Amino acid sequence: MRLDSYEVYFFDLDGLLIDTEPLFYQACLETWQKYKVSVELSFSQYYSLAMQGRERFQEALIQLFPETRAFFPSYFLDRDRCYHDLLSCEQIQLMPGVETFLSLLEGKCLGVVTNSSKESTLRIRKEHPVLECMQFWITREEYARPKPAPDSYRLAWNRFVREGDHVIGFEDSVKGLQALAGIPATMVAINAERSLEQTQSLFPGKEYYYFPSLELLCSCLQNH
Repeated sequence: MRLDSYEVYFFDLDGLLIDTEPLFYQACLETWQKYKVSVELSFSQYYSLAMQGRERFQEALIQLFPETRAFFPSYFLDRDRCYHDLLSCEQIQLMPGVETFLSLLEGKCLGVVTNSSKESTLRIRKEHPVLECMQFWITREEYARPKPAPDSYRLAWNRFVREGDHVIGFEDSVKGLQALAGIPATMVAINAERSLEQTQSLFPGKEYYYFPSLELLCSCLQNH
């Protein structure tokens, strides 16, 4: 993979650029506590379900905890409200290697394509000015269906990709990769919590790479 051979670079946000997955987990548990429903999930269990997308998460949780059925789909709205409250009082860290990696892309067209709301992204950008290198932000309000549906990436493609441009996208989840597969782009999976190397088989014919972190990707690029 030659990093400089692309004109447009798409990035997921949560779990790829910023370490917000533990906060989503906390919001999940607090939401069920407010419902007075006993849901016992370790972070690892939660993460394995959440990275599949909302439909799979809902199906799996109902199977594990049948009493949760009555609270869907309103759970997702309530969880998001809880997450926004937590976000306003917690300090969120960048994922390892983000600043170094973005510095390698100076002068390129960079953008974020996320399931998160505009409100959430504005808070994150204020806390981490390094992310202002992104020329565009596609947020949840702008498209119909969240990832794993391809709507967000198709919108980004139609708005920001010109004829002849080569595109590369970076994701940290199965749902994100499924969404990214909806456009003609090189796919890069980044995840230290769960190896996504075997996920390549879900995307036959796609140029696909996996690295545990952006930090390791930077190291590999600098050594070649």
